[in-house]
Amino acid sequence: MKHALLHAVLFPLFLIAPFAHAEEFRIEFDWPEDMAVCFAKQSPEIRLFNVPEGTKKLTVTMIDEDNPYRHGGGKMKYSGESAIPAGTLKNWEGPCPPSPHTYTFIVKTKGGNKAKARYSQKYPK
Repeated sequence: MKHALLHAVLFPLFLIAPFAHAEEFRIEFDWPEDMAVCFAKQSPEIRLFNVPEGTKKLTVTMIDEDNPYRHGGGKMKYSGESAIPAGTLKNWEGPCPPSPHTYTFIVKTKGGNKAKARYSQKYPK
């Protein structure tokens, strides 16, 4: 009986223990200070944190949360970089709102463990 009770308590901990210290995949970006041109063609740098091990490709999309418009993005190979450099997204159109809008970048990983990260900012600030 003691053994069954101990097993019932400890077994669930064994299942979640490998994930307890895993940090979540996340991204961040900042609008370039010199991005004053509507629909700028150079995408901002997107910083990557805790990319899942085994990731081979990234898919990036930017959406306007205040107006259902997709600003494009792109797909790229991934080999351990800590950022997607500015200007990498060739199928991308920068923001040009009539008033501040919230824009969200979404990055999905492929290969290894699949994950998705989102980060939003207003433009103009």
